[in-house]
Amino acid sequence: MSRALLPSLVALRALEAAVRHGGVVKAADELGVTHGAVSRHLRDLEQALGVELVVRGARRLEPTYEGRRLGAALTPLFDGMAAAVEAVRRRPERESLRVSVDPAFAGLWLVPRLGAFRRERPGVEVVVDATTHLADVAAGPVDVAVRYIVHGRPEAPGCRFEKLADALCYPAAAPALAATLGPAPTAADVARLPLIHDDGREPWHLWLTAAGVAPPAQAGALLLNDLTLAVLAAERGEGAVLLDTVLGAEALAGGRLVALSPLTVRIGSYWLVTPAARPLARPAREFADWLRAGIAGGA
Repeated sequence: MSRALLPSLVALRALEAAVRHGGVVKAADELGVTHGAVSRHLRDLEQALGVELVVRGARRLEPTYEGRRLGAALTPLFDGMAAAVEAVRRRPERESLRVSVDPAFAGLWLVPRLGAFRRERPGVEVVVDATTHLADVAAGPVDVAVRYIVHGRPEAPGCRFEKLADALCYPAAAPALAATLGPAPTAADVARLPLIHDDGREPWHLWLTAAGVAPPAQAGALLLNDLTLAVLAAERGEGAVLLDTVLGAEALAGGRLVALSPLTVRIGSYWLVTPAARPLARPAREFADWLRAGIAGGA
């Protein structure tokens, strides 16, 4: 038979559903139409084919032999059509967020708080790339980045930089070590502790100089290349570490470290990096808002 001579697909669906369900009530529910609409489709199909497909009784419709035969033949065909459509149906793209941050920011600020962001947005896949290198935010695949800059304003082609906060540094130590200094330690008292350096000796030099104390020439100093490692060492009583007002909040709130002095010295700044030429996708935009609020609120 030519396809041009095929009856209405809607009517064929009505017959197949009615035969498979044994009546028009469930067929109508499946097709999302009224019972009367199913009955009309069946009459139209009978007229198109010139054969009786159902016997109409007082309470229900019963398929005839021809109706059952045609309905049974249509079931695998409609199943095949449904499978073919599903195979090519475009599914919603999975929302994802790729963030590039300094390792210290990842370990001391982001990861301890990331659960709150993920609970608010459970459908977003979050990828954190902890690196000291500035990722290519302009071209992707990184959506946003956070960078710690010591001097000046950062620049990179195709990137927008927004200062999140200054890094105001102060000395801290484990409670047991801090207790050895008494209730109100001076900067000179702090200088006599073993000093843990995480970025060369300059940060401690800057803080001690601002406090009016000559930096000591310590033998056997501990130098680490990441603040996260320096904080871990300080928590274990290895010496005093320079925290900042952004990354030190978690250790102080948990009581693992205590501040040794109210004096703070600005040594660097934290910057949010976003692409300048393209708008942020929704997950990245919401992450940037959450990040701003968290840092501004000291969370």
